[in-house]
Amino acid sequence: MTITAELERLESHLNTIEEIEDIAAATDDSTARTRLAELADRMLDQLPAVRVTTAATLLKISRPTTYAWVGEGVLQTVDTGPSDRQLLEPRRLHRVWHLLRQVRAEGVKNSRLLDAIWFRLQDQAVLDRPDLLESLEQMRRGEGKEI
Repeated sequence: MTITAELERLESHLNTIEEIEDIAAATDDSTARTRLAELADRMLDQLPAVRVTTAATLLKISRPTTYAWVGEGVLQTVDTGPSDRQLLEPRRLHRVWHLLRQVRAEGVKNSRLLDAIWFRLQDQAVLDRPDLLESLEQMRRGEGKEI
């Protein structure tokens, strides 16, 4: 598959996933929101690993920058066995693509993109921690103790 065809297919899938996520965020129906989130997850699971060149074009960054982001842990590779070829994990690529569009819309300069993405990924990792989620739920139920 050519890079152009791969990029067009990938962009189409990512845009569809974004649309599903937007609809889920806009609905008040928790069952529908859960079903839509599961649908988006299944779609992400079906995406194949992505070539670095395709990812660089998608993200509108250079190939060297893409490799640097892999080295920094912002983008993640998948195991390609004995091959030296690096392929990127599509779920993480989707997350970075989404965040990159946000920070660019906020006016973050190109020289600060890596930091902006890295900090947002770290913030989300903290917010996804089960112990924090449980603590927040306890607080909502009024089970917390004042110190």
